[in-house]
Amino acid sequence: MGEDIHSEDKLKIELDNFEGPLDLLLHLINQLEIDIYDIPIAKITDQYMRYLEHMQNEQIDVASEYFVMAATLMRIKSEMLVPRNENQADLEEDFYEEEDPRKPLMEWLLEYKQIKEIIPKFEERQSDRAEYFGKDPTDISEYSQTIELKDQGLDISDLSTIFLEVLQRHELQTPQPTTIETDEITVVEKMDTIHNRIMENGHYKIHFSELLSKTTKKEIVVTFLAMLELIKDHRIFVEQDSIQSDISISIVEENEGKEK
Repeated sequence: MGEDIHSEDKLKIELDNFEGPLDLLLHLINQLEIDIYDIPIAKITDQYMRYLEHMQNEQIDVASEYFVMAATLMRIKSEMLVPRNENQADLEEDFYEEEDPRKPLMEWLLEYKQIKEIIPKFEERQSDRAEYFGKDPTDISEYSQTIELKDQGLDISDLSTIFLEVLQRHELQTPQPTTIETDEITVVEKMDTIHNRIMENGHYKIHFSELLSKTTKKEIVVTFLAMLELIKDHRIFVEQDSIQSDISISIVEENEGKEK
């Protein structure tokens, strides 16, 4: 197993070198010599968050998709920590293998890895093709005839849908431009703001969406980083009823926080 990526030299890698969060994860997996079929989610999450923290310290604007992946890793990590009922697990294993929370991430990485490996082959073919020169097309209009094409099962609407999906996938994999800006509010200030907002609520609980009301992309990033720091300090607790539901944020009791 490879060593942790803790040194500054190993962290000094610009986001422009990566095509998205999956590309960064593959880089970390290769650096740490991790088996992609058995990812130690706590370890890879820690290294991923260290990298994002380093980029924030360098005041580099990180694309929001990297923080979406960070949230995904944290959700998988929390699911891995949920204790299993041994009796129930024994019954389930007689009929089917229990779903591994890491499985979707593993499938994304494997699919992306295959795409990444095949791209050089296409680039090589493109380079080879550039060495060929074609002649001007011959005028064969006198031999042309109208041929009625058979129905292929796709209409203009279908083709438009497929084209839009391809464009969307390409946009997700394209690196976002990065700019250096001065933060309007610091992570520490946002931590205090979040804590105070929760305390002001009568139920000592708020939803993540409430913190993002009328905020800029920059503020969303700072809010997310502040939440991570509060979780790390055991000052707040976050939970989600389902993948589609809003994230609930509540205050951790003082005694409970100290025990952790």
